[in-house]
Amino acid sequence: MVRPLSSVPGDTSALFESQLSQLSHSLAELRAADRRRDAELRALRSIVREADERARSLDMVLAEIDELLRAGRALLEPTEEPTPPTTLFERMRTRIGATSQLEPRQREVLAELVARMSSVREQIRSCL
Repeated sequence: MVRPLSSVPGDTSALFESQLSQLSHSLAELRAADRRRDAELRALRSIVREADERARSLDMVLAEIDELLRAGRALLEPTEEPTPPTTLFERMRTRIGATSQLEPRQREVLAELVARMSSVREQIRSCL
């Protein structure tokens, strides 16, 4: 048989109300902590999303740098002996001295550019 709260002695009733108040207070604190945790989680997800977007952008930049480095290295590689000109245009270019080969100073500048771009690429990769 359950006794009504009014029939419970005063000390027990006060103790019960005190415990109920403490539980309510603890529950309110837990709810506040849960809201803070949710807000922090949303903020962290936003940070991760932004970091992923930046990483994708950097990957695209690195791919472009790699392509430029390949092109620069291809220009620096020794060329094969040119085949004799066959078309009128090629014969005219040969006569006036037009070549597609790099001069030594151009090779030096291009080699320095390729080395610097390689360094930049490695620095970017180390940041990822």
